[in-house]
Amino acid sequence: MDRFGVWVTRGLEGWHNPGPKDAGHSTAPGARAASPGLLTVQPRTITVTGRLAAKDDLQATQARMVLAGLLRVPGMMTVTTGGQATSRIVRDLQMDDPVVRGSFMHWQLTVTALDPNRYGGWHEPVTLPNDVRTGGIFHRGNTDSLPIVTVTGSAPGGYRVSHEENVWWEVTTPLASGQEDVIDFRAGRAWRNGEPIRDFARAQIIRIRPGPEQIMRARPMTTGSVTGQVHVQDTWV
Repeated sequence: MDRFGVWVTRGLEGWHNPGPKDAGHSTAPGARAASPGLLTVQPRTITVTGRLAAKDDLQATQARMVLAGLLRVPGMMTVTTGGQATSRIVRDLQMDDPVVRGSFMHWQLTVTALDPNRYGGWHEPVTLPNDVRTGGIFHRGNTDSLPIVTVTGSAPGGYRVSHEENVWWEVTTPLASGQEDVIDFRAGRAWRNGEPIRDFARAQIIRIRPGPEQIMRARPMTTGSVTGQVHVQDTWV
C-alpha cells in the first residue's frame, strides 16, 4: 500500500524456479560423442503481473505514469515468500501498456536478471584469528556463495587467505598496521583502503558451498600477524 492505493501481485514467473541451464557439452572434431562440460545457469527472464486498486481515477492515472518510468537504470528487485526475502539486480524493462479502468489499473512488466542467483541476508561475520583454522562458516542457500573477506594487521611479506578445499588467495604487497584489505570473491578483486591491489602470488576464487560448515584460515606469508573477517550471504539459484 502506498499513496496511490493497494498494489496486488497476481503473477510472478521466473523468480523461484531454477533458471535455464547450459550443460556445456562440446564435440571435438572427429569425436563420436560430446564430452560433458561445466554446467552453468544462464540469465533469466522474470515477468510480474498485478493490479492497483487506486484511491480514485487521478491516482490510477498518475501510477500509470510512474510505472512507465521504472528501471531506466538497473535496480534491485526483492521478493518475500513465507517470510524469506531474496533479491537480485534486474534491468531491461519491458512494460506492457497498463490498462486503466476507472480507479483500477492492470499491469505487466518483464525484466532480465543477468546474474541467475538470488541473494538473501548476510550472516554475522566469522573472525579468522592469526594462523588459526577456523570453522563455523556456512550459508543457508542451495548454491555456492562468494564471500567478502576483510584483512587487517601487519604482514611485511604479504598474507594468504585459504579454504579447506585447498584454494587460496595470496596478497604479496606488504600489509601495514592501520590498513584494511577487502577481498570480494564475487568480483574477483581486492582493495586496500579503497585502492585496487594488483600484486598477487595466487588468486583463486574461494566459494562457500551450501550445506556443512567449512574451515578457513588467514596467515602471514613470512612474519607478522593478521586477522580476517569472513562475510557470507545466503545464495540461491
